[in-house]
Order: sequence, then C-alpha cells, then structure tokens
Amino acid sequence: LAVNLDLGSLRARHSTAESHLRLGIFFASRGDDREALGHYEAAVREEPLFADGWNNLGVLYAQKRQLQDARAAFEQALTARPDHPKALGNLAALAFQEGRRTEADSLARRALRSGGDEPETLYNAAVVLGNLGDAGAALEGFHALVMHQPWNAAARVGEARALLALGRREEARETLRSHPPERRSAELEALLKELEH
Repeated sequence: LAVNLDLGSLRARHSTAESHLRLGIFFASRGDDREALGHYEAAVREEPLFADGWNNLGVLYAQKRQLQDARAAFEQALTARPDHPKALGNLAALAFQEGRRTEADSLARRALRSGGDEPETLYNAAVVLGNLGDAGAALEGFHALVMHQPWNAAARVGEARALLALGRREEARETLRSHPPERRSAELEALLKELEH
C-alpha cells in the first residue's frame, strides 16, 4: 500500500508539473512572458527532474537574453535527461552564440543523433553545424527536417545552402523548385532566382 501511495504521489506531482508546463506554453504563445515564467518555474519546482520544464524555461530565458540563466536551465534539462533532444539543440545554439565552437559542435551532433524527427532539434543542430562549416552534417539535419515537414521553407533553404556549400548547385536548385509555390518564403524565392541565373 505504501508503494501505491508513493506512486500516486509521484503521478500527482508529474500531473501538476505537466499542467504548469502546458499553461506556460499557452502564456508564452500569447506573449505573456511573466505568466509563462511563473508556470515554468512552478513546473520544475514541483518536479525538479522535469526535463521539458527546464528546457522551456531555458527557451524563455534565451528569448529574454538572460543567457546565463538559459544555459543553467538547459543544463538542468540535460541533468534530468542527458539525451533530451530539444535541450541539446538549444544548448548547441546557445554555445555557438557564445563562441564555444567545440561545445556547440559536440552538442549539435548529439542532438541530431537523439533528435529523431523533432523539428526544433533538427533545425537548431543543422544551423549550428552549417555555421561551423560542416555542410554534410547540416545537410543531413535539414534533409531530415524536410522529410518530416515538406512545407517548411526555412528547412528547404537550409538544405539548398548546404548543397551549395558541397558544390551541388543543380540539386540545390531542384530542392527549392520542389517546394510548393504557395508556401515559398521571400528568402527561398530570392535564392531560387539567384540559382536560376
């Protein structure tokens, strides 16, 4: 009976932390950072090993340019779950922004390995690896993202830029041409126009 009570208590705490996370996401999507922050903090206070809560808290801090707090939150997410794809991708992007190139490279590669089909993770890791000069690894990330989100114009542009860096101009042009015209961004159109001439 004591085990059931403990399990019930854990489930209740997780449920409360999940509720705070959902509310934080809701308020963040509406631009209410103060409310979102309160809910994210409540989520990780309720469940200190709640990786998703720590990751979302880190994203909010990063958006507010509180980079040390963002780093600490992403690191807490990885302490709770070392293979957390979003936290790996977010920390890779932050490390690159801070000029920590070796750390950014390592984290981005881990993010790609653990990210599966997580769009944010694939995008962050591919951008970091492309910025670090590894067009092949960037292509891998952008291509995986295009396979999961064929409508994603930013992913198509990233894939095309990686192909160009690898000297594969015709493939770059074709990947841009294959994007649905009604979903093309200005950046995609400009790059396609440049490649067509």
